[in-house]
Amino acid sequence: LFGFFVGEISDRFSRRKILRTLLPFMALGYLLRPLATTGLRVLLTDSLAKAALIGVRIPQMYRLYVKGRELGALRYVLAMEMTLSVTKCLLALALAGTFLVLPASTGFAVAFAIAAAFSLLYVAL
Repeated sequence: LFGFFVGEISDRFSRRKILRTLLPFMALGYLLRPLATTGLRVLLTDSLAKAALIGVRIPQMYRLYVKGRELGALRYVLAMEMTLSVTKCLLALALAGTFLVLPASTGFAVAFAIAAAFSLLYVAL
């Protein structure tokens, strides 16, 4: 239901404004996940993160579609996928090093903090 609500709002208001409004909630969802120790906290944290993700994805998909049409779909998708692959590889190496050096609980906290920081990069859309 939240996706329909965000879709309706994005037809009326700036998609960039919607994206910037919901991004802090997405980052907050990642930051709160290591602290969710009970069933209710897990439910609330996951609900917050999923709602924010839905709210971010709708403007993101619109932006990707427009850019793909402007620059040529194949060229744009290829560049985007290559960038994502390199970023994922570097992040995987950094996280592997983190888990080798730090205890698992601290490693997971670092992983979620990195995820929160990377989610804020959606502002660049």
